[in-house]
Amino acid sequence: MLEFKQFQLFINEKALFDPISMKIDGEIVSIMGASGSGKSSLFMAVLGGLEDGFSYSGDIELNGESLLTKSVAQRQIGMMMQDDLLFPHMNVLQNLLFACPPTMKKTEKLELIGQYLINANMLEFKYAKVQSLSGGQKSRISALRAVLCQPKLVLLDEPFAKLDQSLKDQFRPWLFNLLLEKNIPVLMVTHDLNDCHQNQFYDLEKGALCAR
Repeated sequence: MLEFKQFQLFINEKALFDPISMKIDGEIVSIMGASGSGKSSLFMAVLGGLEDGFSYSGDIELNGESLLTKSVAQRQIGMMMQDDLLFPHMNVLQNLLFACPPTMKKTEKLELIGQYLINANMLEFKYAKVQSLSGGQKSRISALRAVLCQPKLVLLDEPFAKLDQSLKDQFRPWLFNLLLEKNIPVLMVTHDLNDCHQNQFYDLEKGALCAR
């Protein structure tokens, strides 16, 4: 479970938003707000990449432990960004192997990856070069990479922003189903109300969970 405990961010001592108190347990919660409202900064606070000049009050806990005292690597977070960020010099399999925990045996990794590719209808692209994939195919591989690392939390940063409407309509439910099967918290930043799972979102400007 991801829990915000009266968490508030400041830039040069100016508050970006009102204190957030919210629990996310095995569900997908979207963060929305106007440009400059603090969406990306909140995202980076969870990830552990805040730049100099930021300060905070309150806490962010994952499964009862404060994230704010941990390094980025210790937070065990899977990420999917607007850009797929796949390694262009690696094929699909190599990209996915890179994401698997180093403690897993290679045979286990290959078996797991094979099952994921089947579920994503991408098995035939196992050895394909990344550059040969379509935008929707790259998004699927990027999503698989985010969950193969066995994260305790997944962050989505505008994951549908670069897809056309037809691809969005196909990819959105597939991605949500993939993540919900993991029963882990998912935090997503988006500008599009249509991207919000079950039409619910946290409005940073109102400081509350809202519904369409």
